[in-house]
Amino acid sequence: MAKTVFNQMKHSKVVGFVPTYNAENFLTETLIALAKIDYPNFKIIIGDDCSTDQTLRIAKEFAAKDERFSVVQNESNLGWLKNSEKLWIQSAADSDYCFINPHDDIPTEDFIKRQVSALEANPKASVCCIQMDNHYWDGKIVNSRIQEFASSDKIPERVLEIISRKTMFWWAAYHGIHRSEFVQKIIPFKSEIGQKNEFSMDLVWLMKMAFYGPFITIPETLLVKKYSKASVSNQWKHNFAQRRKLWKIIIQEILASELPNHIKAKVLLGIQKEFFKKGLSRLKAY
Repeated sequence: MAKTVFNQMKHSKVVGFVPTYNAENFLTETLIALAKIDYPNFKIIIGDDCSTDQTLRIAKEFAAKDERFSVVQNESNLGWLKNSEKLWIQSAADSDYCFINPHDDIPTEDFIKRQVSALEANPKASVCCIQMDNHYWDGKIVNSRIQEFASSDKIPERVLEIISRKTMFWWAAYHGIHRSEFVQKIIPFKSEIGQKNEFSMDLVWLMKMAFYGPFITIPETLLVKKYSKASVSNQWKHNFAQRRKLWKIIIQEILASELPNHIKAKVLLGIQKEFFKKGLSRLKAY
C-alpha cells in the first residue's frame, strides 16, 4: 500500500472519463482496455446519461471490482455535449491531465504514459495529439498519420490551422490527453448557441485549448477509434445551416475569450481573409 501511494505521488495524476449511453454491447471491452493501461496514478469516471439498457449495471459491476473506476449517473438525459462537458469539469478539477474515452474506443496500454511524458517534456503544450487507427463499420481501417498539428507558438496561426480543418483526422487531438489547468479555463462555452449545439463542438473545443498553448503531436498509435452508423458524429447534418451556426459559434467564442484584443483581431482577420472570401457554402465541416 505504501509503495502504491509513493508511486502515485511520483507521477502526475490523470483522470479520464467515459460518457456512456446504451453501450451494453461494447462497454465491457472498453473498460477492460482502460484497466490495462500501464500508469500508476490514474482514475476513470464512467458518466452514464440515463441509458435504457444494461450499461449502468455493467459500469457499476466493473467499478465495484476496480477502485480506480467510479460511476456517476445523470438524473436526466443531457445529450453528448452536456454530459461530456460535465465530465470534463469533474475530471479536470482533480487532476494534472485529463481525457475523454468514448464508450466504444479502445486505448493501448501506453495511452497515458506516452502522452504524459510528451506533455511534461513540453510544459507549454495544452494538448497531446495522438495517432489513431480508425475502424469503420464497413471494415475499412485508416491510420491518422498526423505529422504535426497546431504546434505554432503564435496563437492566431494555430487557431486558424485548427478551424480550417485541413489536417485529416484532426479530431485525434480531441481524443488525446489535455492539460487540466487549461480545460478549466475553457468551460463552459461562452456562446448561447454553443451551449445547445453539438455539431462539430469538438472542433470548437480544440480551438479554445489552442488559446492557451500549442499542441504536441506524437507518432505512436494509442487508440482504436470505432465508427458506427449510430455514432453521434454520423448523426450530424453537414449542411449550410449547420456550417453557418458553427462559424457563428467560433466567432462568438473568440470574441468572448480572454485573448488580448490584438490577438482576437488577428484571428478574426485571418478568418475573413482565408475563409469568408470563399463563401460560407464552400466551407467544409466534418
